[in-house]
Amino acid sequence: MAEIFPFRGVCFDPAKAGPFDKLVTQPYDKISAGLREKYLAQSAYSIARLICAAPEGTGLKGHFAEVAKTYNQWLEQGILVRNDKPCIYPYHQTYKVPGSGELRTRKGFVALGKLHDYADGVIRPHEKTHSGPKADRLELTRATASQFGQLFMLYPDPQGTVNAVLERTTGQAGPMIEVTEGEEIVHRMWRVDDPRQIAEVQKLMAGRNLYIADGHHRYETARTYFREQAAAGVPIIGNEAIDRAMMSFVSAHDPGLSVLPTHRVLFGLENFSVAGLLDKLAKDFEIAGVGAPTAKNLSAALEKISTAEGNKLVLAAHGHGQLMELSLKDTADPEQLIAGPGSGRWKRLDVNVLHKLILEDRLEISPQDLEHQRNVSYLRDPAEALELVTGTDGKHQAAFFLNPTGVSEVLDIADNGEFMPQKSTDFYPKMLTGMVINKLNLG
Repeated sequence: MAEIFPFRGVCFDPAKAGPFDKLVTQPYDKISAGLREKYLAQSAYSIARLICAAPEGTGLKGHFAEVAKTYNQWLEQGILVRNDKPCIYPYHQTYKVPGSGELRTRKGFVALGKLHDYADGVIRPHEKTHSGPKADRLELTRATASQFGQLFMLYPDPQGTVNAVLERTTGQAGPMIEVTEGEEIVHRMWRVDDPRQIAEVQKLMAGRNLYIADGHHRYETARTYFREQAAAGVPIIGNEAIDRAMMSFVSAHDPGLSVLPTHRVLFGLENFSVAGLLDKLAKDFEIAGVGAPTAKNLSAALEKISTAEGNKLVLAAHGHGQLMELSLKDTADPEQLIAGPGSGRWKRLDVNVLHKLILEDRLEISPQDLEHQRNVSYLRDPAEALELVTGTDGKHQAAFFLNPTGVSEVLDIADNGEFMPQKSTDFYPKMLTGMVINKLNLG
């Protein structure tokens, strides 16, 4: 089962690098060109200088060779400093849930987890991956022999036993790092180097499966790198051995855990007609108007469907004066209507009802189009999606608004060896990169 290990993390020395809020960033895949420029302008030592993807047209090897040179200079100059003792790092994030404004604190901890093939059943994915991001991250790992981003892993712990052990530190001592991101998210990290406390956490984690909540590409990159190094004769030794990856572990039962929906916006469909679509949907869906297409009405409609039984969606369409609630009829069984393989649990996911019964069957948007975002874009903010559809340019034809996928659904699908469609889960907030780094032991 799961094996976790303490490690000698590499952290910024604020006395030399400056304040942490100028150094840490969103994960690499969330950094747009504009955000990258903002980060680079904030500090000469922003972690963005190391983790960002190679600029378009730049060779990966050459780019990341320069990154490695910068990284090693920072280590030599003491900008980055390695802890002298193996530690685990409790990591708390206090934030307001988008939409409701509810204040929550998600509690986890950063440690190393042993890498396993998925066939072993210890590490369970819920999404498929694509080759492009893995090639980019693999070249960064090869160049630096380090892991910068945290893999977000869920583990079952209904009694909260692991966090109770870590509370001895987090409840009594101030954090080693505290960063306020924007105006609403506070990130705090502690350091636990007591061998007895670490051993207690290791023992509690040993009997549990792990589920990848976020970071499937980085997990598979770490596994590929381990195989490369092992084949080259690098020994598996030390706390920071090559058969491990830096992971942030969060209980699937943590009350601070939030999953947000990702909404679908349609564009570029030939001969699209909302009246024609509604006519096609009437066979399997109850359709009801829920008010004019305003942000206020949309918020109320989403709140309503969040507590309702069955599969429900909200539709907004350009030029249509009403938001429409779509409710799958009791007589419409997704197990029968959705062709092909898949468990009943998988077919009943809201996102699969949308993809299979509406986007694919009624609008002829193929799975390949969905994967490559042809005719469909994905947005977290419902107000932003609605604004696109109600805009005067008519470029965006319609938007479908979903409920969030439940954590229990994620675990069930992963336990069944199945995969959710792209953009099915959005665990919020993201974990910052640069809070702690793992430098691998190459012997």
